[in-house]
Amino acid sequence: MTVPVHSLPSLIAEGMTVVPVPPALKGPRKFSVISVESDDREGSLVTFEDVTTISDAEELVGKTLLVEEDCLPENFGLVNTSLLVGREVRDKEHGSLGEITEVLVGPTQNVWVIEGSYGQIMMPAVDEFIHEAPVEGSITVSIPQGLLRLGE
Repeated sequence: MTVPVHSLPSLIAEGMTVVPVPPALKGPRKFSVISVESDDREGSLVTFEDVTTISDAEELVGKTLLVEEDCLPENFGLVNTSLLVGREVRDKEHGSLGEITEVLVGPTQNVWVIEGSYGQIMMPAVDEFIHEAPVEGSITVSIPQGLLRLGE
């Protein structure tokens, strides 16, 4: 039985073992991924071992699938967002933007709330804007046009 899985982005891969949350009271609590195919509906079609009927598949509807950290791709960055709070953010063109006061965690991207001389800035935390993010010290970005209140 193949089950549609929707996530942003889909990190599920053949050979992984996933744990649906919340777990079922009866039946298997872990499932091995047999195959993964792209789905035109913004997701993946996943075949799980031991999911052989529609009834089995329906048990997974609406569940979050957890996977062990070791199974994630090497380039997948897990970030402890609390370590970003208090860090200075510097723009390549405008200099210091201020400090990160909060990280809003979203399904597709995080947003940094930066407080400083330009007021509050809400910057999407995406690779396109972030140039350098060392473990310590200031973070260098190129803030997208329109996010700064210049001349106000």
